[in-house]
This record gives sequence, C-alpha cells and structure tokens, in this order.
Amino acid sequence: LHIAPGPRPHSLASPRARRHNMLEAWEDEEEERATRSVGQLSSGSASVGVGAGGGFRRVTERHAGHAPASPSAMDVGGLRRSSDPNVANSMIGSTAPHFDLEVVEGRVPGEVTCASAANDCVLVGTRTGAIVRYDYSDDYGAGEGRQVVQLSKTGKHEVSRVYLDGSSVHCLAVLTDKETGAAEYAYMNTVAQQPRLLTKLRGQDVASVAWCDIHSKNERLAGGSTQTGPILLGTRQGQILEVSVDDRDKKERSPKTLHGVPGGEPVVGMEVSTFGDADEGILVVAVTPSRCYFFSSVGTTFEGLFARYRGSSGEGNASFLELPCGGGFAGGELHLFRNLKGSPRHLAWMAAPGIFHGQVELEGAAQADAQATYHTFLSNSALLDYGAGDQAGAAA
Repeated sequence: LHIAPGPRPHSLASPRARRHNMLEAWEDEEEERATRSVGQLSSGSASVGVGAGGGFRRVTERHAGHAPASPSAMDVGGLRRSSDPNVANSMIGSTAPHFDLEVVEGRVPGEVTCASAANDCVLVGTRTGAIVRYDYSDDYGAGEGRQVVQLSKTGKHEVSRVYLDGSSVHCLAVLTDKETGAAEYAYMNTVAQQPRLLTKLRGQDVASVAWCDIHSKNERLAGGSTQTGPILLGTRQGQILEVSVDDRDKKERSPKTLHGVPGGEPVVGMEVSTFGDADEGILVVAVTPSRCYFFSSVGTTFEGLFARYRGSSGEGNASFLELPCGGGFAGGELHLFRNLKGSPRHLAWMAAPGIFHGQVELEGAAQADAQATYHTFLSNSALLDYGAGDQAGAAA
C-alpha cells in the first residue's frame, strides 16, 4: 500500500465535522413538499460525473424555484403508479434544470471507475488503483481540499467500488485484480490517513455496505474518528455480514454472518437507521434485484435483530416488498433520505420496473413484530415507471 503526498484532510473534531450538511438542510426545508417526485427523492444527495477528457466534474443540485407537480396515480397491484408522461418529464427537469456542472481543478489520475459522496466530500476511484478525495467543506479554500491516495502501487488492481460513511470520515474501497477479478478490500479514515488491507474479508464478494452513525447515542452502534462501529455488508451470495475496524488498535473483526436472504439473491443495496430518543431502535432496509426487505428491533445488537428472522427459531419471516424482475436486471440501488436530525424521511429503491418510493414510518418500526408487512414501515408509497414517457424513459 502506498499513499501519495497531499494536504492533510480534516479530523473528526474539525468545525466541518460538527456542522450540518448543506444539502441535508435543503432536504429538510423541502420535506413538506410533494413526496412523489424525483426532485424530492433526489434532495439531500450529491452525485458525480465524468467530463470529457477524463477530467472530474462536480454535480451540484439546485432548487428549481418551484416544487414539481405531484404525479397522477392509479392503483396497480396495491401500489400507486405514475401514469402522466408530462409529470414524469417535469420531474426529470426537462423544463427547469436541477443540476449544474462545475469543472474542478486537477485531473484524475486514470479513468474514473466509481464514486461516492457524503457530507460535503466526494471520493473518486480510478482504473489505476487510486482514490481522489475532494473536500468541499468550509475548512478548505478552492483547490486545497484535494488528496490522492494510491492504493495499488503496481497498478495491477483497479478501484471498482468505493463506500463513504455518512460523516465522510471512514471509507471502504474494493480493489479488483484486472486479470483474475479477485477482490481485495482496503479501509481508510481521515485521521490515520494510511490505508490498510482488510485481510479477513478476502474471499467475500461484497455488493453493498451500510454504515452506522458514528455519533449515535446507541453505544452498540457508535464509532469514532478511528473506530467504525459495526458495519453491515451485503454479498452477491445473499448474505448479510457484520464487521468492524479499530484503526487505532489495528484490530479487524472477522466477518460474522447475520442473515441470508431466500434464494441467495445478491444484496445489492442496504441502509441502517436508528429511532427513539436514545437511538435504541434499529431499522435495516436491504434490497435484492427483486425484493426490498425490512428488519427492525429495539434495545438489541445487529445479531439480536437478525436473530428474530432466522429460520424457524425466529419470530417470523422478514417483511418484504417484491416487484417483477426480468431481463437480467441486476441493479437495486437504495437510498434513505434523512432530515437534519438524521431521521429517515423518504426511501427510494431503483427496482426493475421503476423507482419505488415512500415515506418512512419510524413509529411503525418501533411497534413492528417480525410478521409486520412493509406497510408498517412505509406510507404514501408509489412506483415511478421508467416508461412514463419517451423523454422520461430515455433519462431513466
């Protein structure tokens, strides 16, 4: 492992780490508006793209000046389905753009392969095995918050995926051997600065990562500047694993298998949230290409939570929503959108037939037993069809 010289990133105790994310503030202001629009679903998020010539461009969201119209809906299999192509077109910004492209100084060392964004920071992975970190917080002036970390010294591996936690302190990168396809996993944080290989994850095929809030009031979940707290990993073999890293003591916890989804479908997206005054309640949402699962419990660990759903010995089967999945669809991206207090407000799942979305009901999660249906966790759910119009379908 080799790290290239660069400006020292912020520590956990920096002023930026204590202030609220600007995009989250925008989401909080908009949370009372219509919840069935793509514009609403995209609030609080930051995306990245690649410009011509291999340069990196930052994509920032801006308010278009008005709330998109709510889609007309009809009942299809218990779900409301957007059916007005004009509504779909307005939601993707055909009349009022929601995004601006802004060129960032400094070229990326190699072809961009992946990216992740959180808390005013963007990480970009490259085919040459490097990660570039862009920090847009107030701690840095223009061009000062850029750091290059070379994970593959020989260039034999590419960074195929990168996962950044919500505080932008911890990062997990997947390094893929260009010849064999074998995966290695590297961990970094903004304090120690030195990447390290997670040898105990060798042989795992990780498809998704869910981080806990390191500032959580729940001591079972909380972490720190060099401690991740528990991390959930979803694999392509349908398993949900728990790991943790303590970089200060150089400890890496062996992965523990917590759950396996029926049929061994890949767990391609996963999110964790807490609820209650002391963060004692835990909600885990996991998606496969065809299903969205909900797990919840109060006053326990991840192991105790998933024990409720473990075969015949548990209280019952996990609650899930199933949507048609055909044509080799292997996606399933999942996002929870939170307010300033960190509580999830909206869910969006990129499923095969469209974007399924709804409002998260934490009161229902607190009272849910293991036989609860997905309606317990969501309200005002609907499906935004990719094919709601020629322009909408092309954009999707």
